[in-house]
Amino acid sequence: LFSNNLATMLSGAQMLSSVLPAEIIYGRIVPGVGLSMLFGTFYYSLHGLITAAKTGQTKLCCLPFGINTPGVFAFNSGVIMAVYYAEGGGAQAAETAWQVGVAANFVQGVV
Repeated sequence: LFSNNLATMLSGAQMLSSVLPAEIIYGRIVPGVGLSMLFGTFYYSLHGLITAAKTGQTKLCCLPFGINTPGVFAFNSGVIMAVYYAEGGGAQAAETAWQVGVAANFVQGVV
């Protein structure tokens, strides 16, 4: 699972390198993905332990937490790149595309 998530993250980052500066990709996006993977993995592991303690069952498996590979490509092209090109390109368009991407990702997580 680790190598799959790493490959997906690096592929998605490379895909965005044509529209976003390295500072946004490697200074904001990649660290954010790393933190979310860390907390998500701990959350699901903890949830599995709590469920095991409540039910007394020892044969449980927690849900694997990872990056949805097709979702990365759809999100990059359908949200971030679309906003970048709709804004006309350039540094301000890159910042706006990143901000819209953050907001869209938040809304997607809430829904």
